[in-house]
Amino acid sequence: MSVKRTFATLCLVLGLGCSGAQAAPDKVGWGYIAATAFYWDVFAAMSKGFMAEQNIAVEDTRIDAAGQSVQMVLTSAIDILSSNTELALNAIDKDADLVIVGDETAKVPWTLMARPEIKTIKDLKGKVVGVTQLTDASTTMLKLLLKRDGVLDSEYEVIQLGGTPNRYAALTRGAVQATLLAQPQDIQAGQDGMRSLGSVSETFDGPAIVFAVRRSWAKQHADLLVRFLRAAVRGMEWVNDRNNKQQAVALLVKKIGGSEALAAQTYDLYTKQGVISRTGELPLQHVKNYLALSRPNVDSIDLKRYVDFSYLEQARQAAR
Repeated sequence: MSVKRTFATLCLVLGLGCSGAQAAPDKVGWGYIAATAFYWDVFAAMSKGFMAEQNIAVEDTRIDAAGQSVQMVLTSAIDILSSNTELALNAIDKDADLVIVGDETAKVPWTLMARPEIKTIKDLKGKVVGVTQLTDASTTMLKLLLKRDGVLDSEYEVIQLGGTPNRYAALTRGAVQATLLAQPQDIQAGQDGMRSLGSVSETFDGPAIVFAVRRSWAKQHADLLVRFLRAAVRGMEWVNDRNNKQQAVALLVKKIGGSEALAAQTYDLYTKQGVISRTGELPLQHVKNYLALSRPNVDSIDLKRYVDFSYLEQARQAAR
């Protein structure tokens, strides 16, 4: 056995970081909420080896209840959360050790789907509409969409149902007459005979999902966070490149289920509307748009309390 090979074997046995030997990948706990297409970029970054190129092993956790997601990152059950934007903002308002470090799903593509007998938004007067929670941003966006067409809050009933799979089931079984659905469940609902009444993006401009981490964790693991974001941005670029459509469709089916036809329609919608962020950048105006849904005088708010894009900027500079 050669001296070089003997030295490499000794390094391996003793767990030494010897020059020339590949270091063990750094583990990152990443959490995402429910099985939707919102996380296509990270799915791609994991599947296509972009995370591995950054020497990262992602331990992914699907969180079925959105309300539990922020608590999981705050208690260190996960390191990085693909978070509902409003949940992150509300936690920060309560002085949680949390900060938004980048954009993931740049638009809110929720579709207002209704029972077949509901022809227009005005037909929802006197009806029951399902929401995730009684008081959250998606509910406010829904109300904005209905108000645009002259349906006031007092003219329909709202019930809390939880995540997209629950709302889809309630709609298709007739428990509610309308609800917001993410992709690909809205497309499936349409194939089930439900009717699309519009999208919340018609009345609101902002992200559906952002990357949120503990501030303290980010400071202690700055290099690791930068590498994660670098890989995620590569995933965004890959998903948005239509040359990768066939592979992206197959990947989504593998990760969240459903048919290739549904995934293909979702892909066409996302690339046409720019739903998956291309760069991870989050316009500060979009943060203000969210804050304005429930807070007065947003122009006087210090947005640095909510966001820190320095890690993303480092990731993008290194990728240039």
